[in-house]
Amino acid sequence: MLLANIAPVRWAYALYFTHWRVWVLSIAVAALRVDQVVRSSQGVAGEVLVEALRIVQIVLAIAASKSLPLSALASGAAWKPRDAASLSARDVVLGLLGYAVVFGGLNLALYTLVQQDVVLSVVPGVAEGHVDPIQARTAVTLAVKNLIVIPVSVITLFRVLRLLP
Repeated sequence: MLLANIAPVRWAYALYFTHWRVWVLSIAVAALRVDQVVRSSQGVAGEVLVEALRIVQIVLAIAASKSLPLSALASGAAWKPRDAASLSARDVVLGLLGYAVVFGGLNLALYTLVQQDVVLSVVPGVAEGHVDPIQARTAVTLAVKNLIVIPVSVITLFRVLRLLP
């Protein structure tokens, strides 16, 4: 039963990786996140830019999923949930449960895989002491999360709530 409720995740990954305009924004967001960690910058401007890029990414995902030109997103019909009348509380709970299991598992796997020894081997300067290993691990984790976890989790959530077809 739970496996049937992770179908939106498969769909979201397929949408994400088959529409380059959707995933290319993740590269910019990941780079900004890494820059924030490396520079220890928590500036408002960087955060606003990250969130603005995410909003554009969501709009592009909605357009791609509905095969709409961007200009059509201004109409209310583009934002109407599909089959809204048939969305039951049970469907939402099971969808959110599948969402939590998959993305909780992805975050756990990421935390487990991105260890200091891995970072030492992939980030230049860490082994030589030029880069703080904890800072480098945080930067790598945020880069991966912003490339393949966060955007797909948002697309999946929109799919579970039937805001996407």
